[in-house]
Amino acid sequence: MINWIKKSFRSIDGYVEKQLVDLLLYFSFGFILVFTVSFFIENIINVYNFSVAITLIYAMLAFFYSMVKVVRTIYKKKKNAFLIYQFISNFKGKYYNIYVESLLTLIFLMYTMATIMVTNRNLFGIIFIGAILAKIYISILINNLGKILLNKKVEAMYSGKDIDVFIDDEIYKDSVYLINHLHDSVINTMQDKINSEKMKTELITNISHDIKTPLTSIINYVDLLNHETDESEKKRYIEILEYNAKRLKTMVIDLIYASKTGTGNIDIEMEVVELNELVLQVYGQFDSDFNKMGLDFEYNDKRKTVLMMTDGAKLSRVIENIFSNIVKYSKPNTKVYGECDVVNDNIILKFSNVSKNKIEVSAEELMGQFVRGERSRHSEGSGLGLYIAKNLIELLGGTSKISIDEDRFVYEINFKVTRKKKIDK
Repeated sequence: MINWIKKSFRSIDGYVEKQLVDLLLYFSFGFILVFTVSFFIENIINVYNFSVAITLIYAMLAFFYSMVKVVRTIYKKKKNAFLIYQFISNFKGKYYNIYVESLLTLIFLMYTMATIMVTNRNLFGIIFIGAILAKIYISILINNLGKILLNKKVEAMYSGKDIDVFIDDEIYKDSVYLINHLHDSVINTMQDKINSEKMKTELITNISHDIKTPLTSIINYVDLLNHETDESEKKRYIEILEYNAKRLKTMVIDLIYASKTGTGNIDIEMEVVELNELVLQVYGQFDSDFNKMGLDFEYNDKRKTVLMMTDGAKLSRVIENIFSNIVKYSKPNTKVYGECDVVNDNIILKFSNVSKNKIEVSAEELMGQFVRGERSRHSEGSGLGLYIAKNLIELLGGTSKISIDEDRFVYEINFKVTRKKKIDK
């Protein structure tokens, strides 16, 4: 019982005006109870004015605790502790109808209270009804203030600004929080969009620069071929032309596919796939390339069977791009590790290789270089492999990240296990 009383007292919060009314109602019930019990005891023990003394002590304690609570609120919230201050300070001509409505409501309630005081001689009844009417008016003011502040907040957001608004009411606090969260989400989405467009522009610029190399070579060798009479030289020129034409074709195809995956303009056909089998099947296409470079591939399937619902063809393309990247950038005669596991309802697929060049940038910068196609400066191909892989993984509902472990380059893919992704343990 005592804990409930303490909890009820502590729950009284908000503006000073609201607290005063709530405290009056809270202690009024206690006042009636204390007076009734003390009057009953007075008749039993026959002590004159016992009930009056006890009730007076209770009233003094109630006043003391009420003042302590109110002073703490004022000290903590300063001028924002007062509802009337916030209501007046937020006045704008465009909201005049709300202020007129509030004033008319106050006049009506005061008239009602005056009528009750004239027609009713019960002091406790008058105080109780007055407290109820005050509580009603405070609720109306808080509601009107909430409308004004929310409107100001939304208008500021519409103008591209962000303003802090304070209202000491739980319902409107939640509304302000949701609006702030919405504002932050919109800003973050816009920033992501800007970054994405900037990244795409950089990507196209870089790839366009790379396309010039084989294109220029083709133009030059066509000119040489037209003026060459030696058949052996002609044959050599044709071989170079064929090589550059194929390279150019690969770049254009990758650029188109990168654009499609970047915008999500690609069909996803879900099917049940056994992940370990898929990885090893794709590796089979690169086995000879690994052997030429002396790369030893070691695959650790911690789960012998990992079934998942995904687009097998798209996931194969992801793994192909990763293996292709490993062949291009791995140090010869080193080990390449692959690993598949299921941890806390997450399917985790990792690949790591020793880089042939010293990695002097962070993982974030390195991913940015791959995403923008800058890595193609140092190798054959378009440099879009990991960008395409990243986009495809996201379209398949997964995430990817690059990390650097000393001289090792680690690429990790993570898929959340859902009802459509089943794991055989």
